Amino acid sequence: MTDPTIEELLRQTADRVEADPALSERLRGRVRRARRRRRAAAAGAAAVVLGAAVVGGLSRHWTDDASQDPTAVVATQPTASAGVSGWRSRTAPVPDAAAVGDDLGMFAVGRSAVALGYRDGHYVASVAVTAGGPFGSARPSSPARLTSAVTAVSDTTLYLWGGQDTARGTPLAGPVYPPSGLAFDVATQTWTSLPAAPIESRDGAVAVWTGDRLVIWGGLLGEVPSTGTPARVRSDGAAYAPATRTWELLPAAPGDGTLVPQHAVWSGGRMIVWTAEQGQSSAPEHGRTLVLNLAARAWSQAAGPPLNTAGSSLVATASGPVAVAVSLGQSQAARFDPTTSGWSAMPGPVVPSGTICSASAVALLAPAAAAAVALPECAGGTPQLLDAAAGNWVPLASWGTGLTGVPSAGESFLLLWNAPGRSAPGTASSLRVFSAA
Repeated sequence: MTDPTIEELLRQTADRVEADPALSERLRGRVRRARRRRRAAAAGAAAVVLGAAVVGGLSRHWTDDASQDPTAVVATQPTASAGVSGWRSRTAPVPDAAAVGDDLGMFAVGRSAVALGYRDGHYVASVAVTAGGPFGSARPSSPARLTSAVTAVSDTTLYLWGGQDTARGTPLAGPVYPPSGLAFDVATQTWTSLPAAPIESRDGAVAVWTGDRLVIWGGLLGEVPSTGTPARVRSDGAAYAPATRTWELLPAAPGDGTLVPQHAVWSGGRMIVWTAEQGQSSAPEHGRTLVLNLAARAWSQAAGPPLNTAGSSLVATASGPVAVAVSLGQSQAARFDPTTSGWSAMPGPVVPSGTICSASAVALLAPAAAAAVALPECAGGTPQLLDAAAGNWVPLASWGTGLTGVPSAGESFLLLWNAPGRSAPGTASSLRVFSAA
């Protein structure tokens, strides 16, 4: 059962029992920690991380696997022909999980694949210099007190910031200075510490890469959950410029200080943040959309998407951010129009009826007609491509079923990653690379 499903079941149960603030905060803390671990294993927020990628010269590392070739499926489906009809899938080597450590996640950084874990008080990275090739030696960072950091990816670098206190396994009881920030340069395979940010470290922040800056916003800072003290919502943020190694404090965001970020993307020169009111249900009426125009240093606020936050994803597409929510077998989707600051409902991906099923979604940046891929995380769930022109989801049955890993995407390839034991206890990890031929 996935974390979003557990969260939704907890919320439904809470509606039927007498309120207990201490218990509620404890449960929320557990859900937040589970969500952070899940996002740390993903490639961009929410819970989705994007990296620009080039796949020229990759074929020498791959062998075609005809049994997983999506061509035969989509070639007979005209609505998908402009999307992935020429794509091929390859089975790729997997990283050494024992060397990289716990909460093993996968990222696409430039043309490389990066496995990230946490072991013995250090973040550990292992790089496949060309995605689809073998992973190299494990590269540990300097000691890191905070785990489950929020992540963002540039063309060359994987950034980590904030997280949870390893001594407590809980949201931080107080500020940590200097805040924990790390950068892993994929070309040199070296770690560096970021300069101290002008904001407190916290759990549950969101991060985006703008093309030249790392932007961090929001999150939670609280006492140990057993005390019953609600976590404090942080509505501040900062932007980091690697070129000058300097931080800039962001202007205050609108709202009453109760908005907890769920997902964030960089789209159309703005950061779009899907938030939910602290302590409320996952229902759409408790969602809000915050939009940061970084150039103008100005925020605006709009209603949230007409979707539940449980089992949700937010991805950036050429025609605007798309939100997808799949939980308990129900599927919804909506697109955000930054010019009107409004959401419009659209069909959601198809999931098996009568099942407890959630789904993750990832943006697919090239070819341009392909907007997103949805991956239902249950047996019988078929991966689906969102055809931007037709506005519907096209099944990609040959990609496999029951995919439980969260994918990472680059401009010209897509990684489907199943961490060890995620699909079922004791199962081995797997990595597949889909690319334009």
